Amino acid sequence: MTPSLQASLTVNTDFAETEVDERRVNLTRFPLFFPEKRDFFLQDAGIFQFADLDTDLIPFFSRHIGLTDEGDRVPILVGGKLTGREAGYNVGLLDVQTDSAGNTPERNLLAARVSRNIGDQSTIGGIVTRGNPSGKGENALYGLDANYRTSSFSGDKNLVASVWGLQSYTSGESGSDLAYGASVGYPNDLWNWDASVKEIQSNFDPALGFVPRTGIRKYTGQVAYEPRPNGFVRQISFRAEPEVITGIDNEIQTADASLRVFGVELDAGDEARVFVLPNFERLDEAFDIHDGLTIPAGDFTFTRYRAEVETALKRPISGEASVELGEFFDGHRTDLETQVDWRPSRYFTGSIAYEQNRVWLPDGHFTVHVERARLNLALSPELSWSNFVQFDNESNTMGVNSRVRWIITPGEEVFFVVNHTFERQNGAVDPLFQEIAVKLEYTIRF
Repeated sequence: MTPSLQASLTVNTDFAETEVDERRVNLTRFPLFFPEKRDFFLQDAGIFQFADLDTDLIPFFSRHIGLTDEGDRVPILVGGKLTGREAGYNVGLLDVQTDSAGNTPERNLLAARVSRNIGDQSTIGGIVTRGNPSGKGENALYGLDANYRTSSFSGDKNLVASVWGLQSYTSGESGSDLAYGASVGYPNDLWNWDASVKEIQSNFDPALGFVPRTGIRKYTGQVAYEPRPNGFVRQISFRAEPEVITGIDNEIQTADASLRVFGVELDAGDEARVFVLPNFERLDEAFDIHDGLTIPAGDFTFTRYRAEVETALKRPISGEASVELGEFFDGHRTDLETQVDWRPSRYFTGSIAYEQNRVWLPDGHFTVHVERARLNLALSPELSWSNFVQFDNESNTMGVNSRVRWIITPGEEVFFVVNHTFERQNGAVDPLFQEIAVKLEYTIRF
């Protein structure tokens, strides 16, 4: 539209070339967050960023468009997108019409974000979303935010601050539909601290956003001391990150902290960290954590410990490993994570990762694990082949995602994608799902 404002139109959209999600096992009572990976929605996604919020509240989460909560595809009939910067304003507008799928009817979904640059680094803006991807009634969200940033605080220091407010509208609900908060941070090299507070009321429900927990007040903080000594040690770090979550009645529901009692980064790039993780959880009702095993209602105080190491990526073989263990509600839990990366040449990269969670409870115990392997070949700047294999013992299935990308000329690309899912059952491996897709992208320049 202009040198800094871009418009996009999509019809019968297909995302066959998008890499699959990493498998994760949920041992909490809240939904997991999976990031957006589709290029159409990732392009200029920063325009839609609202305030200084993390994954406990995202007003607009594009992953809800074209996907169900279970990850099943919802066909996109047509969509339009306008993003960019013009006359000091940052503009983002997205409107998508989805087709019916199963019990979900056709829906029109809209998100709009406008912010104004104030000075060199600060902004003030608003956001609006409309539509409910699930098709259950009507839903909308409105919000305002102001964000202050400076790199000249007290001379040459960084200081950031944010204040914001949101209100949702859901048909059939009224009242207790607000979310608001504020934060301030001092992100500098030797001393680094921040603090935030937010309230998310019980009927706050942004259908096009992501909010795993409502009816709460959340207080978080972080303070770090990170000196840089001379010699082979690049940086030493000590950090505390407390968090308190209460109900709207101010009764504590969760109180925990991540205490980095020691962290070191060597000049070569290798790192090591040790944590103490105290927790308090108040469960008003029991929740099922695994087949046949339940965490009962009640108050639980427990402490966990974590150690992790990571080697520098500059080496042909690098890796990372961590172990976390200790009490877990009324039992014990040990988590292991390890990954080895291999880069023998500029043409080949590979990695193998393993995660294990072992949980012991009064009524029984279980072990869940996930294995991942990546093998990527870059035969030339124009031709690459990436492979991603995953297995977890919860679903007892293995998934294979293989993608070939051939750039014929800049703006002309071919993708060849194969997806397979296999189930292990009674000692045999049976195919459950297979998909082969070929996609051509051709750019017309004028």
